[in-house]
Amino acid sequence: MDGRHAIADARTNHRGNRAKRRSERNVRRRSTVADAYAANWDLVELPLDGGPIRDLLATVRIECCAVSVPGTTKFAYLTNRSGLPEIRVRDHVDHSERVGASTRDFRANSASARVDIGAVSRDGESLAFIEYSSDGYAIWITPIAGGMPVRLTRSREPRETAPSWSPDGKWISFLAKYGGAPTLMRVRVGGADEPAVILRGGADESTTWCCVPQWSPAGDWIAFASNRGIKLIRPDGTAQRVLSPLTKSR
Repeated sequence: MDGRHAIADARTNHRGNRAKRRSERNVRRRSTVADAYAANWDLVELPLDGGPIRDLLATVRIECCAVSVPGTTKFAYLTNRSGLPEIRVRDHVDHSERVGASTRDFRANSASARVDIGAVSRDGESLAFIEYSSDGYAIWITPIAGGMPVRLTRSREPRETAPSWSPDGKWISFLAKYGGAPTLMRVRVGGADEPAVILRGGADESTTWCCVPQWSPAGDWIAFASNRGIKLIRPDGTAQRVLSPLTKSR
């Protein structure tokens, strides 16, 4: 290949990449994915311009609980299309997809276990999900691009749910239930340390299980639900305050 052809190829690839990025941005802006229930759960596309709802994935099997992968045209969703519970990652543009996690990956009794969507990291590279089995419920991490899932913690009798990624992707906060009380915890992703307790729930936190705690954009607060309203707490648990108090309807 001579220099002119190399330059031409580079320009073509550059234009193609720019066109792809524009396509990805336009797709993300034009529509969103939601659940629909008729005879079973399906995924539908909701145009943001007010256009008619369109079927996106509608089969005799279940497809539900889609979450977008940031910075891409992909989304992850739950299905039992193969006969076992699994999470698939699908491209909204070219319709390609792959299995992101399946109970057959980590369970001998995979037919009796199930999985649930958790959260995608903000860099779009990893997905946290929950596995329910006779041993309890545990959070796992799987690469969006492919690979085997790994446990977030090493708890032998896990009671973990509601994972939420820190903005830098280094930490995951989650809710656990040890000793019957809801506990807000955090753990470094890929680290060897045991999870740290952020807040051990008391009377004010009996409703904390209803919602997934969320990190602030700067990563300096975590918002969670309580009986007093939406509260903020520092990731190290050193300070907290009420962000939005509950108001009683008349």
